[in-house]
Amino acid sequence: MLTGIPGSHIKDIQLGVANFGMDDDSADGAPDGAPYRWTASKSWDFPDTTILLDYSITGDEDSQLISGSFGVTWDGVTESDTFNTIASTYLGFIATVPYDTSNTQEAKQWVSDQIETVAGGDPVSTTIGDATFTLSGTLAAGADVPSSYLLQIDVAN
Repeated sequence: MLTGIPGSHIKDIQLGVANFGMDDDSADGAPDGAPYRWTASKSWDFPDTTILLDYSITGDEDSQLISGSFGVTWDGVTESDTFNTIASTYLGFIATVPYDTSNTQEAKQWVSDQIETVAGGDPVSTTIGDATFTLSGTLAAGADVPSSYLLQIDVAN
């Protein structure tokens, strides 16, 4: 049986993302030996674009985080400052998930420092205590602006 990040709690993530309008707390069976998986998404409509926030997390039998994918996507192809701000706010907040060996300020600052460097480039990773954070991003087709960011949190090896 897989074990999650010591001291993490799925409920901390669920309560936190409720601030972003996501309130799904239903659990489904998860693959690969993890007993539970939770998913949720929320779209925000702006005058000329839509931004989608989502997550998919797996937890162990003690509801500790085994892994989580947290995404931000939009369909805009011009100005990206607003999108980058929203992505940095959401993913930076997610990076502050509490666990026994966390350093929330370091994790949040790392996301903020990396958010604009990963779109269209290679993913970047850092390990803080018992968790590994990987941030990646894509560019819009035919444009030099970001179209999505993904923060993956896993148990550190």
